[in-house]
Amino acid sequence: MELVKELMNYYKENEENFVDDIEELNGWNDCLYGDQIYSMSDFDEVLQDIEPSDIMHVVSYGYDEPVNKDEERQPFNPNRQYFYFNGYGNLVSTDKIDYSAYLDTYFIQDIIDNNANLTLSEGAQDIIDNYEDENE
Repeated sequence: MELVKELMNYYKENEENFVDDIEELNGWNDCLYGDQIYSMSDFDEVLQDIEPSDIMHVVSYGYDEPVNKDEERQPFNPNRQYFYFNGYGNLVSTDKIDYSAYLDTYFIQDIIDNNANLTLSEGAQDIIDNYEDENE
C-alpha cells in the first residue's frame, strides 16, 4: 500500500504524467470505460464508423464544456483542443483533459500491476522500480 500512496502523491503533483499513464493503461485494458478524451485532430478517426446523420446528432445535441459551472452551455466548439462523449453519447468540446475521477487507489494499483506491459512516465516508473529494488 505504501507504493500506491507514493504513486498517488506523485500523480497529484504531476497531473500531465497521470493523464499519459492512465491513457497508456487504457490502451492496455480499456480502463476508462468509454470516458476517454480525444484530441480534436483525431475527430475523423474516432467518428469514422458513425453515419454522417448520426454525427450531426451527436454534435448538435453536444455542447462546449463551460469553464465555470455558472456559465450557460454553448454549442459544441470544434476549435477546442479536445472532445469526449458525455453520458448520452453526445460530443462535448473542451480545452482540458481531466481524468481526476480515475485518480484513486484502484486505478493506481492497476497501473502498478500492469507496469510491465506499459510505457509509463519516467517519474512513475522510477518510483515503481525503486520500490521493487528496496523490497527484493
